[in-house]
Amino acid sequence: MPGVFLGRDEFSITEFEPPMIKPVRTAHANDVFQQGFGQNIYGDRAQKASGMKTLVGELIELDDAITRKENIMLAELITTGKMSIQGKGVSREAISYGTDSENFETLTGTDAWNKETSNPLADLERWQMLVLKKTGILIDSVVLTLKAKEAFMGNEKVKEKLKYTHVNEVRVEPRKLGDGASYIGTIPELNLDIYSFIDWYTDDKGDEVELLPDGGVLACRSKSVTVHYGAISQMVKGTNSIFTGERIPKHWVDEDADVEKIRLSASPLPVLEDADSIIFATVIEEA
Repeated sequence: MPGVFLGRDEFSITEFEPPMIKPVRTAHANDVFQQGFGQNIYGDRAQKASGMKTLVGELIELDDAITRKENIMLAELITTGKMSIQGKGVSREAISYGTDSENFETLTGTDAWNKETSNPLADLERWQMLVLKKTGILIDSVVLTLKAKEAFMGNEKVKEKLKYTHVNEVRVEPRKLGDGASYIGTIPELNLDIYSFIDWYTDDKGDEVELLPDGGVLACRSKSVTVHYGAISQMVKGTNSIFTGERIPKHWVDEDADVEKIRLSASPLPVLEDADSIIFATVIEEA
């Protein structure tokens, strides 16, 4: 019998230019080395240690600023399916990987988790099967915002299930979590770990905004996002040079302002394991 011909699926390749993040601040490390009364011109060991500590602290602050922006980009991607590229002197079309609109849903009426008639466990299984069918990826983690956590933990079906999912019986060493996150329990038959998370950032208007909209639930596979970094172009001794890496530092003297400045640059691009590998649902219906 002749073999069965297997055709190739069509595909397309899209290139994305990651945004530049370049926080700058005045450098104060050398202030420590200014000669004080009674000191020799070479300073001492304590001065050098203090100067190095100041420099490290300034770099840590800049690194934290970039990390916060990366978190905001990722939060927008997993809650809306796109990352807006707006900033000082920058206004570009949002980056999107084409996540299906079906992966973002709002539960209303009797399905909303703050209603006694809801069934959160059935929703979790439904989301898991939806992603599995589309991608072959099995969701193993669910992240609840504060209101979603309150509704989830208050649901009678959930209470009954979590009675048998004590942390010491289910997982010897729960995954290490960052600030604002906590482990709630595991749904064994779905192999789903349940977490809660809350964090805020300050937007361009100066308002505090929750990183994940309250009342929302994220379902995904753990470690399913990779952050790629584009190259950074900057001048070095009058020559334009290209640097690669997660963080690219630069130090220079602003002669007009008579100050030293330090900058840390990054060009991050969070990428999902699969465009349809996440679910974000608003599960609380406001009165």
